[in-house]
Amino acid sequence: TPGAGNLEFTSNGTNASTTDVTGDISGSAGLLKAGTSVHTLALRNTAKSYTGATTINAGSVTLNTTLSNTASVTVGASGRLQGINGVIRAAAPVTVDGTINPGTSTTQVSTLTMGNLSLNTGSTVGIDYSSATGAIDVLNVGALNLAGTVNLSLTDLTSGTLTVGQALMFIKTTGVWNGVGFTVDGVVINDEAET
Repeated sequence: TPGAGNLEFTSNGTNASTTDVTGDISGSAGLLKAGTSVHTLALRNTAKSYTGATTINAGSVTLNTTLSNTASVTVGASGRLQGINGVIRAAAPVTVDGTINPGTSTTQVSTLTMGNLSLNTGSTVGIDYSSATGAIDVLNVGALNLAGTVNLSLTDLTSGTLTVGQALMFIKTTGVWNGVGFTVDGVVINDEAET
């Protein structure tokens, strides 16, 4: 149970290691993921009840539980937020300069649920899907703000074939959609949000 300030996870190695946190993180501190490595911090099982900000400056944070009281979530340009059916409390704004992925690019699709999401210029939304089954990662958000050019990276987890004109719904909003669309290989996809 940390006090004020940040509970910091820093790794500067080159190994793609993972640190699992299965118990609660409580108190008024925030959580900071820092360093220069490909290290992953996995928040699992018990909901994390700390009330400070969540900041991912480097490496990845996998959310397989609920951030029930965090004040905000910020993903820096070198950071990655990924989920396995993770939930961020609706009142916490989420701002992304790096990468956000509802899944973990392994063998299954997943969801990541939150309130308002802001995707800044240069950020990336990673979406895993199955062309064989039609299953796809989904971001469930409140309002969505696309501030400039946002990249979309699609990963097929199977070896099927998509049908021409087949829709891939990867974001569901309950609020307003601000911004144009996503860029895939330099081409802007301009579509309306479905609520």
